Order: sequence, then C-alpha cells, then structure tokens
Amino acid sequence: MSVHKSFTWLWVFTVLGFVAPGGLFLYWAANDFTTLAAALHDRLALAFIADVLITTGALTVYFAKRPPGPYRWPWFLALSLLGTLAFGLALYLWLNRQTHQDDVA
Repeated sequence: MSVHKSFTWLWVFTVLGFVAPGGLFLYWAANDFTTLAAALHDRLALAFIADVLITTGALTVYFAKRPPGPYRWPWFLALSLLGTLAFGLALYLWLNRQTHQDDVA
C-alpha cells in the first residue's frame, strides 16, 4: 500500500473515530442524560469507561517508552482526552508519520 493511501485511511479513521462516538455522546447528553449518578450506576457504562481508561493509560505508557516520531506521548493523551480514543490514536499516528515522511523526502 502506498504512503498516500495509508495517510488517507488514517484520516478516514480519524474522522470516523471523532464523529461516530462523539456524535453518540452528544446525542446521549442532549436527550437521555439525567444525572451523573445515574450514569455511574450503569454497570455496562462503567465497564466501557474502565476499558477506555485502561487502554488509554497502557497506550500512553507504550508511547512514552517507544515514541513513534517527534510528537511525544502528551500529544496522544491530549488528543484522546479532547476527542475519543479512536480519534486520538489515529491523529497521533498520522502526525508522527507525516512528520517522518517530510524528514525522509
């Protein structure tokens, strides 16, 4: 697969990772949200929250020890917290590959 196609797929994944989960969250917040206590009593929601926090933490430690490029782990963590984990991971990898390709060319 060419470099341009891999960048395109990372952008597609970035947009989908931001729009799909972010859109569902905004819909839930606007229409179904009652209280934070009610949300925290939902065991399925707590399982997903724990899964995302553990995965984000593990990836942050991994990127701190083995950075994929010039952008270090705080960028990944900030993008993941500001958007979604899928958005943050795809954009972080795209940023590092983009910079790496510019250095090679």
